[in-house]
Amino acid sequence: MLLNRLTEKLIVTALLLFMQGCGFQLKGELSSGSMALPVALQGTPEVQPLQYRLERVLRANGAQVIGQADDTAKLQIFLNQQQLARRVTARDSTGRASEYLLRLTATLEYRWLEEIPTTKSFSVERIYSYRNDQLLATHRQERQYLAEMQDQLAQQMTDYFSRVVQGSSTSEDSYAN
Repeated sequence: MLLNRLTEKLIVTALLLFMQGCGFQLKGELSSGSMALPVALQGTPEVQPLQYRLERVLRANGAQVIGQADDTAKLQIFLNQQQLARRVTARDSTGRASEYLLRLTATLEYRWLEEIPTTKSFSVERIYSYRNDQLLATHRQERQYLAEMQDQLAQQMTDYFSRVVQGSSTSEDSYAN
């Protein structure tokens, strides 16, 4: 009996250590559909991939995304630009770049209800290894990282707008009391 309990505790401890060692952890918040409102989303041609990703994340959070700003859109978003910067962070023994830092920055202008338009920037960074002997694979990897970073930016933007909407509804509730 004592041996069974000891074995159970040992197995549970080993399982917990394994899960912690492999990097398992809960991150972020569960989406509660807090963006259930009409959102006008527009952008310049250069930001179209990011605009598509933002639209997808907004819809997943319950927003009704429309193309043009009109009277029904409580939140109006215009994506102005995105900029990808790449900087060398490490060099190999021959002096060639072996590691880069990618920084993707997006700037947008938004208007919530009848407020004055506000400009906001979002950015994400990622470090990746660069192999001079595998140029095609490295360029493909960089494009993949760019897509993942655009997804992260879209999620950051949606989280930010969720807080804007929730903060506004909270202040409206306090004024109503």
